[in-house]
Amino acid sequence: MKKQLLVLGLVAATTLSSFGQGFFLFQATKSKAFDLSSGASVAGGTQDSFAFLWSATSSAVSAVGAGTSSTVAGIPNGSWAQILADPNFQFALNATAANTPVAVVSGNGSSGFNYNGGLSFPVLSSPNSGNVAVYVVGWNNAGGTLLTPQAAAAAGATLGYSSVFTYAPGATSGSSVLSFASAGIPAFGIQAVPEPATFALAGLGIAAMLVSRRRK
Repeated sequence: MKKQLLVLGLVAATTLSSFGQGFFLFQATKSKAFDLSSGASVAGGTQDSFAFLWSATSSAVSAVGAGTSSTVAGIPNGSWAQILADPNFQFALNATAANTPVAVVSGNGSSGFNYNGGLSFPVLSSPNSGNVAVYVVGWNNAGGTLLTPQAAAAAGATLGYSSVFTYAPGATSGSSVLSFASAGIPAFGIQAVPEPATFALAGLGIAAMLVSRRRK
């Protein structure tokens, strides 16, 4: 009798833990993420890792401004600190993985990524209907040593993020859901984030150049 109750309890706990999770297909096969950290545009590959953030408010704007512009051709306007402390977005956690780690995947060498073998997976605490706001974050993982966003942030790793796009999670693992590529993820680049002093020096340089041109 005790064994039966234990089995029933485990089944109930498993059912409750998976109830209400939305299913996402974290996949873009090519031409979506480029590594600019060397000064040249390199296809995102195993040297890069990717994760994504979501918000149940489909019109939410990220703390780094990802809701208004892509960073495919420039330096990110935001920092790791802003991303990790974003009040509107949270990193996607795999509801079926041990200790629900952040869903992280390496690039495929063609500027794409493919999490969970191309199968959808449940994101912890996410809605399983309607639309959510999503954006992808990428970083150079330093030869596979920076495998979480937190590790990348602590190391001051290069950073890149897509613009925010709308995504419709599935209700179950059998639901037909779009890949991130099909849902319209914009291409983006991974590049070092300058220190505030760098922005200040750049501003002074531009000002000096304008003054010089006026004198001439």
